[in-house]
Amino acid sequence: MSRFTVLVVAIASLVLAVAAAGAGRFTGVWEGASVETARTRHGALVCRPRGDVGIAGTFYVDGSAFGDVEDGRAAGDSLTFHSGPLRFTGVAAGDSLELILAVPHGQTHTFRLARVGADTLRLPSSVRDAPPAPTPIAIAPAPDSVYRAHDLPASPTSNTHPCLERGTLFLVGGGAGQGDLFLRFVKLAGGADAALLDLPDASMALRGTTEPPDGRALAALLQAHHVGVWHAASRAAADSESFVGQLRDARGLWIDGGEPGAIIDRYMGTRAEREMVALLERGGVIGGTSAGAVIWGSRAMILRAGVSGHLYAGVPAESVVIGHPHEPAFGLLRNVAIVPHFAEFKLEAAARKFAAAYPGLLVIGIDEATALEVHAGVGAVLGRGHVTVFDGRQHGGQPFLVLSSGARYDLRTRAVI
Repeated sequence: MSRFTVLVVAIASLVLAVAAAGAGRFTGVWEGASVETARTRHGALVCRPRGDVGIAGTFYVDGSAFGDVEDGRAAGDSLTFHSGPLRFTGVAAGDSLELILAVPHGQTHTFRLARVGADTLRLPSSVRDAPPAPTPIAIAPAPDSVYRAHDLPASPTSNTHPCLERGTLFLVGGGAGQGDLFLRFVKLAGGADAALLDLPDASMALRGTTEPPDGRALAALLQAHHVGVWHAASRAAADSESFVGQLRDARGLWIDGGEPGAIIDRYMGTRAEREMVALLERGGVIGGTSAGAVIWGSRAMILRAGVSGHLYAGVPAESVVIGHPHEPAFGLLRNVAIVPHFAEFKLEAAARKFAAAYPGLLVIGIDEATALEVHAGVGAVLGRGHVTVFDGRQHGGQPFLVLSSGARYDLRTRAVI
């Protein structure tokens, strides 16, 4: 064997050894917490070697499986992998691992983990000891007559309620708190000293609690000085004069994300709905994220029971229910459907199915960390993601139009302006 051949074999062996060491470097169970100050989240990573440099396993957040480790690669002290559309990068130092989660169009989240064991077949202690996940609270549905009254006839055109000639809807596609979008909402309401209210029902239903927040957390996120809570314990309360009177002095209303049915069933067809329209008629702003955006279309996309998008696993088209009697929503955006978490939850197939089922329906997908600001029939795009519009036309061979920050779209003419 020549000296050159020996050198090549030696180098190849060294590369393979380093690669194997890289994969083995991360094998085991890692646990710790996020470094964010607003809300600490417990993280756990189970890593198993896969081939010479590959990594497999599962990432957990707050005791629940977040997603599988996909396309995992190790090189020395560095680690990269995906879980759904989310990208993770990590750097190890001894038995410590700093793992960074990057949300598309959104924020990054850093977890500081420590290796706590080598048994990758055993669940991490934070998963074994985690309390049961909260059971969403079922809200009594609104009467069928309310849904029928809001069921707008099919039309090849779209428009907006007259209240939006003066007022503004600020629709956010979800995701973690976005400071730039919050600041824009507060500016639309009149600034940090404006009187604001928070409607938390969707979040409460998802968390399984009947105790509303006190408004301080939202005030901190919004950097606003006067944030109250506007929550009715029943439809009867939502229809009372004493309850709706709280909104008459407000300049802005923020609607939390969570379960959209909790808002629709509690407030649609009541005095509270009429007072929200009145807020817009006097030039106020209503903002909402995720569920707080969905409710303003004329139809809300309903998924079969058991489907969950919060794990960023994607929502298949077959999960979409067509013709459900509870599809009608508030309908200030007429012949329009709003689909939040669009890119993150891989909702293109679901949106295509929904648009095809209702020819003429304008289906608008909003990514996380992205907002559609609707005023006088025009939607302006803000944020770091995109707004995807299914308008019944072809755009470069695709049945949708993708809009970036700064774009303005006329919902009535269905054209970029």
